[in-house]
Amino acid sequence: MYKKKYNQTINRVLEGSNTDRQWYKSYMIGNSPRILSDFLFIRKHIDKKAEILDIGSIPPLMSAILKENGYMNITVVDPYPENFEFFFNNTSVNFIKQNIMETSINGYSEKFDLIIFSEVIEHLTGDVLTAIKNVIRHLKPNGHILVTTPNVRSIWGLFALIFKSSALASKPFSTVREQYERKGYYGHVREYTNKEIQQLFESFDLKLVDSKYQISYSAPNRIHYKIIFYLINIIEFIFPKWRLFGKYLFVKPAKTDLNPDGK
Repeated sequence: MYKKKYNQTINRVLEGSNTDRQWYKSYMIGNSPRILSDFLFIRKHIDKKAEILDIGSIPPLMSAILKENGYMNITVVDPYPENFEFFFNNTSVNFIKQNIMETSINGYSEKFDLIIFSEVIEHLTGDVLTAIKNVIRHLKPNGHILVTTPNVRSIWGLFALIFKSSALASKPFSTVREQYERKGYYGHVREYTNKEIQQLFESFDLKLVDSKYQISYSAPNRIHYKIIFYLINIIEFIFPKWRLFGKYLFVKPAKTDLNPDGK
């Protein structure tokens, strides 16, 4: 039943889109454990009346899941939302075509109760601090920001560093060149430890209110790597903070030194 409903949601997202549907469908199916876990984390903390900004949400699957579960006030901001304009128009999900990492959205200062910053920070290049300021200035006082990103201080991070000479916990089998040649956007430029994420966002006067770590779910194809995958999953189960996927919920205090202009 769950699988059928999830596939129906994917089909609604892809309906009328003028993009590589098969690639996006494979992506959404392959990442279903993380995406659904993110939704449950949001549902645990965020009221359905909340004004939500979903950053870089292409394909807009999280927005679709939120909408189907009673969250009504959702805005997506992304450099390339037009590929899913049919979905937006038929679900009343607002969309803004903009790179929020470079400029803030005019008229949206301190507007949102929740900002979803899911699997974005590891892709950022350039002035990361300015990019985060641009994001936070859209958050209401007492509003929340959900940051999800691979945890390089994980068992997979150790495996990648020791056995694959890679600094990317979630991409141990990829080369640097492959990451920078990703179509449409860079791959993972840098991944962070859980302590680094907490320190970085708390440096903007945000406060961590909850965190969660999720076991890796994408088993490699080769049999000897499958064995390693299941062994690592066992260790991850025992030690939650050593799991690959980190989720961090921060709150913006009612009074903060970081005003809407980021000064």
